[in-house]
Amino acid sequence: MGDTHASDPPVGKAGPGAASEAVAELYRLHFTGLAAFIRRKFGAGPPEPEDAAQAAFERIMALPDLAAVENPKAFLYRCARNYVIDFRRRQSVSARATADIVALNPTGASADGDPSRVLEARQELAAVMAAINGLDARRRDVLILNSLEGLSCAEIARRMGLSPTRVVQLYGQALAACAKALAGEGPA
Repeated sequence: MGDTHASDPPVGKAGPGAASEAVAELYRLHFTGLAAFIRRKFGAGPPEPEDAAQAAFERIMALPDLAAVENPKAFLYRCARNYVIDFRRRQSVSARATADIVALNPTGASADGDPSRVLEARQELAAVMAAINGLDARRRDVLILNSLEGLSCAEIARRMGLSPTRVVQLYGQALAACAKALAGEGPA
């Protein structure tokens, strides 16, 4: 553990109690400073700086061996920073997807009482379902996990063993295929 600092508590393999005590000490020493760092770097949110700091501590608690972390303070700061970046990336993707949906139905017209609109909506749904069924398994899984199960890109990346960037790419490609189907352009 060559890079530990005097302010970092000692961590070792003395058992789970020692690890949780070490994390509790890290929390006492660094939570406030970590939240302040996030506030200075990214503003008041969203996400809230305290939420980013909390996510960093959740991440360090999930590690199987805290002793493997050479510099726990730096690890926490990196995790909090990454949390904010991932959060904002997810917001951006969600905003683009919402804008795409609004663009596909700019009038916001309802199908209530209009048989021709009901038929059109059913045809659109069939086209989108065909496009989804025509996707390769990874694109389809990413689309379903994000859109229907509400998982974040980071959660999907962990579950599927991909990078968050690759998940965003696959999600965008899946949305593009659905948009092409709605536009009557056939499979992507």
